[in-house]
Amino acid sequence: YSYSVTNPDLELLHYTTHLFSSDAPKNTSLSFFPSGSMMEGRPVTLTCSTDAKPAVLNFTWYKETGSQLELLQTGFNHTYVVSNPTHSTRYRCTAQNQHGQHNATIELDAQFAPKISSSCNKSSVITCVCEAHGNPSPKLEWRRSGNVLTNSTNTFIRNETLGSTSSKSILTIHQPLTDTDVLQCFSANTLGTASASQRFHPVTRTSGTETQGGIPNLQEPDKTTHLDSYCLK
Repeated sequence: YSYSVTNPDLELLHYTTHLFSSDAPKNTSLSFFPSGSMMEGRPVTLTCSTDAKPAVLNFTWYKETGSQLELLQTGFNHTYVVSNPTHSTRYRCTAQNQHGQHNATIELDAQFAPKISSSCNKSSVITCVCEAHGNPSPKLEWRRSGNVLTNSTNTFIRNETLGSTSSKSILTIHQPLTDTDVLQCFSANTLGTASASQRFHPVTRTSGTETQGGIPNLQEPDKTTHLDSYCLK
């Protein structure tokens, strides 16, 4: 029994093509290092992995903002360094060879200590608003000269949750404050604390005594302190 091959090179090419089929990239995925919890301001390296035959010609990196894509980098580099990761930011890697392309996305969830802002105003009552932004979501509390405030006859506190990383608290006070009182909004999560203070001081009003004929008296004006009127520092 004998077998002859008329064109060995053609037979080998057919066998090789069958064994190593060409495909567009698939099974594309993204990972980051260091793994685990990431912190805002600490760089992380994204790595794009994929299966492709033949090999990937280029990796293109994007930052997703809503429906918009911001081009960050393109080339043969399958890694990308995010110098300052932030909360809820999505990145995309597109792996491409001559047969097609495949995408993978990842959302970074950087953690950070609370950032806080507060303001107060006075009409018939004193109302203060405090907002804190942090990840994990921060807790808020009010303090008056170091003492924690709770709901009472003269004090009302309403807390709200603003998304997954923000909190808001509204304080209403139905009583006068002295010039030594300090209202403080205090915020905390597992990464740190933050506070903002409002100090109140009485407004000094001046009044002059007029003589007959409506001509002001040149005597030193009488200074009267009204403790029901406040300025904010």
